Amino acid sequence: MMIQNILFSIPVDWGIQIFYTGKGQSQFGLDISPGLTRLIDTYPNRIILTKIPPDITKSNQKPKQLWTTEWMWENMLLSTNSTDNNQNVLLFTGNGAICSNSHTTINDILDLRLDYIGIPSNRNKGFGGDGSTHSLRNRDAMLDAIRYQKRAGKGHDGQERDDIFFLRTLMEMNKSGQDKKYRIAIKEQTN
Repeated sequence: MMIQNILFSIPVDWGIQIFYTGKGQSQFGLDISPGLTRLIDTYPNRIILTKIPPDITKSNQKPKQLWTTEWMWENMLLSTNSTDNNQNVLLFTGNGAICSNSHTTINDILDLRLDYIGIPSNRNKGFGGDGSTHSLRNRDAMLDAIRYQKRAGKGHDGQERDDIFFLRTLMEMNKSGQDKKYRIAIKEQTN
């Protein structure tokens, strides 16, 4: 149901990429889902399975650490909006859904030309939103954040959620005085 919800809520030229490890619960979830198998067979160019290499999963034991690796972001399918050439990635989990009756569409959000926007949240006074269930992120901005923290010798320690790591890092980068400024949603844009 979750994959169908996203598939029918995103633009038709976008794909869905499912990362899996090829073992344990990750593989088992694929093996026992005939509905997902039918969806993949019906939409082979829109639903793509990507196996995460064992060396990546071995060095990043927690799922929230995987999202902060360069490998993940370098291997993501891109949903490029032809009007601005942003490298947009919609991240989603099974903890939410996109409302097809909403007056706001994904294209409306793309028109904001942001590097990061999550669902409404009161954390950080609403700045950026909450990316724990759904967020739209710019791939290059996420890679910049990972590399920025690596250069600072910090990286992601797996203690905080990936969305908090990225939002905190983008805000830090904006305050650091560097020329490039990252566009993070304000509270009103997340509603």
